[in-house]
Amino acid sequence: MLELFSKYSSFFPEIESLYSYQESVFNILEREQNALAIIPTGGGKSLLYQLKALDLKGITIVISPLIALMNEQVNELNERGINDIALNSKYSLPRQRQLLRGLGKSKVKLLYIAPERLQNPFFRAALISSKVEISMIVVDEAHCVS
Repeated sequence: MLELFSKYSSFFPEIESLYSYQESVFNILEREQNALAIIPTGGGKSLLYQLKALDLKGITIVISPLIALMNEQVNELNERGINDIALNSKYSLPRQRQLLRGLGKSKVKLLYIAPERLQNPFFRAALISSKVEISMIVVDEAHCVS
């Protein structure tokens, strides 16, 4: 774990260690296995997939139901120097298309979307045509699972 923190200390300088429950989940992610982590709000769930996303070659798709939460996460990560975007009504439809078309050429590490976006045929086609490698899919809120 210490190696992980030194590797990404420039992004998360305030984090010196993980709680034991976070370490358990992170170890599962390190083995590239599926994980179900039910962690209360403020318990550091997002940090786990954000750290792992930095370590992966492709992008991580984060499914989140709340635009405010998506925008908060994106703003914080961008301030830390991590390239991520959220596709939601914050952007006009032409801007969303532009972001999707450029996805394969960008260095985006995390892509935040709402659950219903997965049913959008344009979104799915854009992901396929971008040829971007999807390394991890995260469901950030339990009520998105259904």
